[in-house]
Amino acid sequence: MPKAFTQSEKKRIREQLCAAGMKHFARTGVRAARVEDICADIGIAKGSFYNFFPSKEDLFMAIADERDAVHKRDMLEMLEAETGDAEAVLGHFFDFMRSRTEDDPVLRVVRERGEISHLMRKVSPERIAENNRRDHEFMLDVATRLQARFGLPHADAQTLEILLAIMLSVALQEDHFKGAGIYAPAMVLLRQMFVARLVEGQKS
Repeated sequence: MPKAFTQSEKKRIREQLCAAGMKHFARTGVRAARVEDICADIGIAKGSFYNFFPSKEDLFMAIADERDAVHKRDMLEMLEAETGDAEAVLGHFFDFMRSRTEDDPVLRVVRERGEISHLMRKVSPERIAENNRRDHEFMLDVATRLQARFGLPHADAQTLEILLAIMLSVALQEDHFKGAGIYAPAMVLLRQMFVARLVEGQKS
């Protein structure tokens, strides 16, 4: 029978599982990582793992959610702190998101290990829907701030979501684009498109 943990022990073990899990995911990817190895790193029985997470994929998503919350907080702080006109602020916002996308260790696992299709099969539709809801709320917040500060009617949440989905799709295929020698120019073009579309709207 799995051991019963106190609330403080649960908090500590959950943090340790996230740290150990990230180490294994970075080393082997999600599919090849083993729950027993993650548990061995922090000295708990494999059965105890399931007191905290239904699966290793849910552990990975919990780590991703924590990283995502930090990125969103930092993006909003960056937006508030940036000075300059709309074009300058939007350009810096794009650069900020690009750097986080390229450097984040969770996204690096997805990018380098090709885990997207595996996670989409293993993670519940409810969890994916909740992540999409949070992302949409965040984009609504960003759009509201941009419209209030710069009076940009074209900077709506849906347009932001589409533009950032394109940027993320390219970033997740970074190695392929770099192999073709077009990653850097593709990002330059996307940055120009991002700024122009939000400031000027869609050209007829």
